[in-house]
Amino acid sequence: MVDRASTWVVIAAYNEGKVIREVVSEVAADGWSVAVVDDGSRDDTADAARVPGVVVLKHGVNLGQGAARSTMPFPYRQRGSVGQARLTSDQLGELEPRSGDVDV
Repeated sequence: MVDRASTWVVIAAYNEGKVIREVVSEVAADGWSVAVVDDGSRDDTADAARVPGVVVLKHGVNLGQGAARSTMPFPYRQRGSVGQARLTSDQLGELEPRSGDVDV
C-alpha cells in the first residue's frame, strides 16, 4: 500500500485557473502531498492553486508539459518520498477531480 502523505502528486497545469483549486483541494484532502507546476499560464492558475499545504511553482514562460511534469524542487525530492504520482492534463479546462490519470 502506498503511503499517500509521503507520495507527491505533481500537477502540471497551464491556464487552468477556473478548475485548479477544486482539483488541488480534492487531491490534498485525499491525503496526498501535492505540488502544482504552473507552466507559464496567462491566467490566475498559480494563485488559484494556492491551497494550504500545497507547493506551487511557476515557470516564467511556457516550457511545455514535459518540462512542467519534470519540475520538482530538490528539497521535496529529499523528504523521503516513497514514490511520485502525476496528474496530467493536455487540454485547457480538462482538469476535473477524479478524472485525471494518476500513476503511482
